[in-house]
Amino acid sequence: MSCNFDQLKTLLRDKGYPEAAEHAESIRWKLVQARYYSKLSKEKDFSGFLATFTGNELLGHDPQLQDSLLQCEAHTMCLAQIVHSLGDLTGQLVNKSVLQREGRQIQREVFYLSNVVQELDRANVAACTEISDLLKDFKDSTEFQYLTAFVNTIKHRSLVDSDQAGHYSVTGDNHEGLRFKEFEYKSDTFDAVFAEVIYQNYLDTLEQYLCAVVEKLIEVMT
Repeated sequence: MSCNFDQLKTLLRDKGYPEAAEHAESIRWKLVQARYYSKLSKEKDFSGFLATFTGNELLGHDPQLQDSLLQCEAHTMCLAQIVHSLGDLTGQLVNKSVLQREGRQIQREVFYLSNVVQELDRANVAACTEISDLLKDFKDSTEFQYLTAFVNTIKHRSLVDSDQAGHYSVTGDNHEGLRFKEFEYKSDTFDAVFAEVIYQNYLDTLEQYLCAVVEKLIEVMT
């Protein structure tokens, strides 16, 4: 899914919201970066996973395998941090457009995505409520909640341990390669997740949420 950033940027500049247009461009470019790291992760993930067995033991000591998995892990971590940052950037986009128009702009010093959602709800305007609902879909999604915990853990606590694994199901939910192990953040436990789920499924889903916000902003700011 491709977001219509060019139309949104032109609209925001024409309406007198140049800072919001800059935020829209930042989001667009970060999505380009995320797709770049997704491509690198995918290339390394299973140039990495060697289907070579001795008895029941995977030859996990193979240097080429270990190097590929290390690169996949690094690329996936970069992608996760980029995608997680889109939350606050999207909040600033809304803050510098819709909330500014309504005279409810939040100052940068006390800015959080959750504050933007609260201020949109307080505005009690139909357009603000619709955008608030879309931001909640993004913020409260399983994908964004996982990335929030993952990124804050690797930034402030420790690396999330990883291994290599394969999971095959008759339902077609098949994954193999680098897997980040279960970890805890605050009072929540996050299950093990394959890297490909992050650099493919999570990225796709969160980009769809962002595109929905972009389309709604185009509608309400026109």
